[in-house]
Amino acid sequence: ADAQAATAGASSVRISGSVDENGNRTSLNVVAAHGEGGGVLFQQGKRFQIIVHTPDLYMKAPASTWTALNTGDDTAAGEIAAQLFAGRWVRMSTTNDEFGGMANLFEISTFVSETGDLSSVTKRPVTTFHGARAIPLYDSVKQSTVYVAATGAPYVLGMTSNGASTGSVVFSQYGSAKVPPAPAHSVDLSALEQAPA
Repeated sequence: ADAQAATAGASSVRISGSVDENGNRTSLNVVAAHGEGGGVLFQQGKRFQIIVHTPDLYMKAPASTWTALNTGDDTAAGEIAAQLFAGRWVRMSTTNDEFGGMANLFEISTFVSETGDLSSVTKRPVTTFHGARAIPLYDSVKQSTVYVAATGAPYVLGMTSNGASTGSVVFSQYGSAKVPPAPAHSVDLSALEQAPA
């Protein structure tokens, strides 16, 4: 509970690492704050650069990502999206049905909001995690470990998992990680969606 409260209350934090869940690999290097954040995200080889300043979410991606997002029945839509948006910042609402969910990745409290059943969690001896003294909290059901700072504020320093999901994520630069500013120029996605055919 102390770690959850301290981490959620931090003004900002850098989160980096990668997780593989059922063959779906996600890598990220982002700054998360409260209602704002930004960084780079890779999902299944697709690269996204995201900046969030609620209620706006800005996304920039290469042509290959836009094309991959629209594969299947509507390949033409992917080609059109690639032509319109490749390498450009696209602005949309954080409530956008398709991409709005990404905004949660830039909200600190999202990462520590669900503790669930703690009966399977045990505290292990103090160790070192990425150069810092840490208390490992091992979950035998999820086969994951959360590392909490052993000195100072009980921030979450990171987590590792070898269960259904595998990987490692590191939390660093508490309070000093800088959120990137909103892009000066962007394409308004909602205006394009509302434009007459």
